[in-house]
Amino acid sequence: GASSVGWDFVLGDEGSGYDIGLKALRAAIRSWDGRTPKTLLENLVAAQVRCRAIGDFIPKVYRVFHEKTPTFKSYIASFAPLVDQAVRRNDWAALEIRKESIEELAKGLTAVVNKLNIQNKKFCIGLTGSVWNMSGLRENFQKAIQKQFPLASFSKRKEEGAWGAILLAKKLE
Repeated sequence: GASSVGWDFVLGDEGSGYDIGLKALRAAIRSWDGRTPKTLLENLVAAQVRCRAIGDFIPKVYRVFHEKTPTFKSYIASFAPLVDQAVRRNDWAALEIRKESIEELAKGLTAVVNKLNIQNKKFCIGLTGSVWNMSGLRENFQKAIQKQFPLASFSKRKEEGAWGAILLAKKLE
């Protein structure tokens, strides 16, 4: 077998709910402190944590990290659905996060395909986790993969999971 990505949140969890949630928080903070143009994520994050401003929220994140380390990853991932809300409203930062997620997930799949040496063979890809419910994520990912691997197919089976993405590639006999 072969694997790529999914090395947990410290070393590599690109495209996961944690990764998307962390990018949402970083985009909200950059919007709040003026490093980027405003993003809807700033107000969405503030509303989710019941703070008037992102600045009030920053110490809370570190408190969760230090006091509740086992739940930290799921706490950060809980902000991932906000990206979908902002994507549906055509927010520039959310669209960029979605684009980056697609690129990272495609790189992960490409690495697995190359390790298995199935670039020119039929294989099926299963996409699991609620992260795939993000508006346009599944569709754009599939387009990118089918352009690169025309013989690839995607499982129609839908399984829910925590906000996280697991890519499974199975060679078709």
